[in-house]
Amino acid sequence: MEVGHLIFCIATVLYAAVFLLLLILRRPRAAIVFLLRLALGWGAIWLINYLGENVGIHIGRNPVNAGAVGMLGLPGVGLLFMLRRLFVL
Repeated sequence: MEVGHLIFCIATVLYAAVFLLLLILRRPRAAIVFLLRLALGWGAIWLINYLGENVGIHIGRNPVNAGAVGMLGLPGVGLLFMLRRLFVL
């Protein structure tokens, strides 16, 4: 792993941690709703991967994808499929 990539990853994680900390301190209800949507997005991705296993449908399981599905719902799933088709083929 390159040093620049490692620094970018660390900075991104620190930025996200500070954002969540400020969200929890300022508006605890919004933080709970955000974490609940993140968990639901994670579950939706797991379900899609489980059901689509036989037909070759797969979405990577990571916090960014879970957040996209959790916040956007079904359009978030479509967005991830579209991005995967555009950039992975």
